[in-house]
Amino acid sequence: MRLALAFCALLGTACVTVNVTRFADEREPEEDVLLPLVPGESDLTQCLEILGAPVVVEELDDGAVLGWGWRRFQNMSVNVSVPVSSDANASVQYGRGGDGVEGIVLFFDADWGLVEVKRGHLQEILRSSRSRPNLIEED
Repeated sequence: MRLALAFCALLGTACVTVNVTRFADEREPEEDVLLPLVPGESDLTQCLEILGAPVVVEELDDGAVLGWGWRRFQNMSVNVSVPVSSDANASVQYGRGGDGVEGIVLFFDADWGLVEVKRGHLQEILRSSRSRPNLIEED
């Protein structure tokens, strides 16, 4: 019981700070904007007319990958500081956050025909699209 009272007394003199941050850059296109983009029918010109300039362009062995992105960030942190003497404070901080560039990635064949449309975090999609070199086995 005394420990609980001492803890409550410490909290009464503690400083608690809560910080929540959230922002977004660029605007995510509406879902219906992508409807005219049909793999096997659409080409690079149509995609650029609808989405504008891409933020990522990568060449593949048999085509290319173009990506359009927007950034979202959200972070929350709590900081508790408790005086333990006249000259010192004890503090605990907890933070949780995440950020990433979400977007749309379009895959094109060698003739600039649209092959596939993917939506999600750009780095994850681009990482999965990159091929690794094949080992050459000698006879």
